[in-house]
Amino acid sequence: MSAERPDASARNRLFVEGSDDLYVVIELVKAHGIAWTGSDGRIPYAPRSEGHPGALRRAEAAVKGQSERVGLIVDGDEDPAARWAEVCRGFAAKLEPEELDALALPATYPAGGFVGSPRQGHWLGIWIMPDGRQPGAIESFVQPLLPGDRLWDHAIHATLEARQHGAGFADKDRLKAQLRTWLAWQAQPGVPYGQAIRSGYLRHDSPAAAALVDWFRRVYGLTTDPPPQG
Repeated sequence: MSAERPDASARNRLFVEGSDDLYVVIELVKAHGIAWTGSDGRIPYAPRSEGHPGALRRAEAAVKGQSERVGLIVDGDEDPAARWAEVCRGFAAKLEPEELDALALPATYPAGGFVGSPRQGHWLGIWIMPDGRQPGAIESFVQPLLPGDRLWDHAIHATLEARQHGAGFADKDRLKAQLRTWLAWQAQPGVPYGQAIRSGYLRHDSPAAAALVDWFRRVYGLTTDPPPQG
């Protein structure tokens, strides 16, 4: 296993919709003192998933396979309750009745994300962006990480003005356009969200960030000290 990054031999898995989601998670947990390294066997391997259907299918297969701990992060989009129901149906169709009973998926997405065990020694965690309650995706999670400077207000106004001059982004992508505009004005213009956390443009200590890191710790058994290195 690589000492720098977990690879496919890792015993745990993390499935996300896209690279922006993944690198936000990586940089947040690193900022909270968790080393994203293959030398710690608890850190998950995160293969490419290609959107929420792919992430869900791969998580379902991993839970039924040999992976000890599986995390799934998908967007709530316009209807987070419907997305939670979709995810629950997916696992219900794959798991044995006794596994589903042990997992105990609740009817309503729990605050702080879901973590459960379908069988002894195996764990499943589910996080719906941004928090499982309000509509949105990774951008809705990232926005509270902004430092609250006047430049953000200017980015909002500039994006609205750009629409008046023919900018073609859809209404559903307005927040993404605003965030990308704000990032374009930083010392390193236009870096992705994860790198913006690493560079200090975005905060890592908001309530939303702390909740996601806590969920990650619970999913992957990181509530104890790292295992000794051999």
